[in-house]
Amino acid sequence: MRVRDKTDSEFIPWYTGYWAQQWIGLKAGWYEMNREEGEPTIADYLVKYIQERYYELVLQPAGVPLDPRLIAEHTAEQYVQMLSEQLQGIPKMYSVSPLSLQQKLELISLIKLHDTKPQGVSLSLLLERTNLTGVEAYDTLLAQAGVSSIQGNSAPDKAPLQIVVEDTVARLVADLPLRAGGGAAALLAGETLGLFISAGVVAWSMNSYEQEKPEIESQLRSALDSGLDQMWERLMKEPKSGVLYPVNHMRRQIEASLFPAEKPGY
Repeated sequence: MRVRDKTDSEFIPWYTGYWAQQWIGLKAGWYEMNREEGEPTIADYLVKYIQERYYELVLQPAGVPLDPRLIAEHTAEQYVQMLSEQLQGIPKMYSVSPLSLQQKLELISLIKLHDTKPQGVSLSLLLERTNLTGVEAYDTLLAQAGVSSIQGNSAPDKAPLQIVVEDTVARLVADLPLRAGGGAAALLAGETLGLFISAGVVAWSMNSYEQEKPEIESQLRSALDSGLDQMWERLMKEPKSGVLYPVNHMRRQIEASLFPAEKPGY
């Protein structure tokens, strides 16, 4: 999976790198010293920053070939084509009158939408064509897929990253004033971030960084694996917004028409 490859090759090395950890530590210290009541916590602030970096380093470069909307459209197109080819072969294979088959298929729904016009398409249309692009109900069905939760630029969920960030913050902020020495007084007096760095303030000593790095990397991998699994679940299995939503909708409509006792769930 390209997203996982990019995560391993780009994001994890960046996040666990010495200078990135220094920068995150300095951002944490600076933000905490200037944070006013009612503003996001330092952990929330860093989670947002890390999510933005994950998008820039991983999701944005991988976004075009992995666009969930394109996957949903391509999957639906393949399903329609396969179904059409099978239906068109029935008259010859089973010596069935095309007119008789068409009449029966007109009673079977392929698409049935609510609160939209036109609301439906019958299966008989696939006797005439192998592609439904341009059919209004079909285009509307595709447009409904992924309205909310399968956007291509969605970073991993906040919750798994929160654990990593809170642990990092606990390590960084607790020791930062001690490492800052006299520089901390200048910070509290409202000096610039440039002075913060030039004053010799460090978030990590090289020795402490080397000691902490394996645990940071292990924790980050665990959090990202969890976040990517959640993204995959949403993309593939979420019934109303996953990439299989158009295919599942058509399949369920056919099943409901053939077996009326089973009501379509969406």
